[in-house]
Amino acid sequence: MNSEPIKSAVIIRHAQVADAQKLIVLRTKLYAQSKNMLLEDGEYSPSLGSEQAFISEFSQSKNSAVLLAVKDGVLVGFMGVVGGRARRIEHCADVFLGVDKSVWGQGIGWQLMQFLNTWALGTCLRRLALTTAVANARGLALYKKSGFVIEGIKQGDIMLDDQLIDSYSMAKLIAR
Repeated sequence: MNSEPIKSAVIIRHAQVADAQKLIVLRTKLYAQSKNMLLEDGEYSPSLGSEQAFISEFSQSKNSAVLLAVKDGVLVGFMGVVGGRARRIEHCADVFLGVDKSVWGQGIGWQLMQFLNTWALGTCLRRLALTTAVANARGLALYKKSGFVIEGIKQGDIMLDDQLIDSYSMAKLIAR
């Protein structure tokens, strides 16, 4: 008999409008859990309608998406991909993501990145970019493993606990 715990499969999929309330709950939780997220605890308070519109707009776009990580029927992570609107930058997208602290270290961020890579190949996207705090070691390791490179340092880019914090500007090109 194997004494190892059985790991539940994580499903990565595109968000649907029906996911809006669960996504609000997840994002609210993530902003409270980590200082590496853009928004602070209590700063995120969308209406159900605005979250539904966010998902709907992104799902209808050719270069944007909202991706979800689902484990045992519960949302445990998400990724937003915001594609450029002008023709000259529609091949570029900014990426942001968060994973519930209770499942950190289980490869969910990596799975979101892998899904992103596969999905992006079927779009007009050629460049993905993100910003992360210099001190975000866990995120930085994930981004580097996923092929992102540091393009520069943005000095004093983030205000955290009344301190100016530097961030990395990172990007990767999508090989075709």
